[in-house]
Amino acid sequence: MQELLKPIRTESLKDVFINRFEKLILSGTFPVGQKLPSERELALQLGVSRPVVHEGLLDLAAKGLVTLIPRVGTIVNDYRKEGSLSLLTSLVNYHQGDLEPELLTSLLEMRFLFEVETARLTALNRTKE
Repeated sequence: MQELLKPIRTESLKDVFINRFEKLILSGTFPVGQKLPSERELALQLGVSRPVVHEGLLDLAAKGLVTLIPRVGTIVNDYRKEGSLSLLTSLVNYHQGDLEPELLTSLLEMRFLFEVETARLTALNRTKE
C-alpha cells in the first residue's frame, strides 16, 4: 500500500529545459558553433522565466555543451572535445543506455587508465595507518 502512496514528483522546468537542449545538441539539431537565441528570446519562445533559461544554460555550460560569452551569447560546443565527465550521464540517457561500441570501448579504456593510475598513486602514498 505504501508503494501506491509515494509522493508524486514532477521534473522542474529547469530540468525539462536541460533535457530538451541536451537532446537538441547531441542530435546535431543545434550544430557545433551555432549561436543560440538570447536568454530573453528563449524564455519567450518556451514560455518559461528567464532565470529558468539562465540556470539551464549554466548547467549545459558546466557539462561542456555550450559556452556562455558575455555580451555575445551562447555558442554550441563540440561536446566530444569540450565535454566534462558529467556529460557521460547525458550521453547514456540520450542513447537510452545503448552506446556505440566505439564510445563504450573508449569509456572502458579511460576507466582502466584512471583506475590503474589511482591504484599506483595510492600504493606510493600509503602510510601505516
